[in-house]
Amino acid sequence: MDNIPSNTSNRFELLLDSSAVLGSIESVSGGNIKGEVTSRPQGMAQPKHISRLIHEPVSFEVGMEMAPRFYKWLESSLKEGPVCQTVAI
Repeated sequence: MDNIPSNTSNRFELLLDSSAVLGSIESVSGGNIKGEVTSRPQGMAQPKHISRLIHEPVSFEVGMEMAPRFYKWLESSLKEGPVCQTVAI
């Protein structure tokens, strides 16, 4: 039996600084986290562990009804280059 509520939509919201809702997202791609596996010789064994995490870039498609703060972020990114923000989807 599925545990997915029947009223679930296929839309996501973009949050800035984990609190400010910037608007709805039409689609999302990327954003996966990969671990780089390394091993360190210790006698006969070579235990493996994750040495660092690699975050893939995220891209998303939005509609026209975004919050003004989103457009300020977009404008500063176009003028000054990429501007990193803490976001949640």
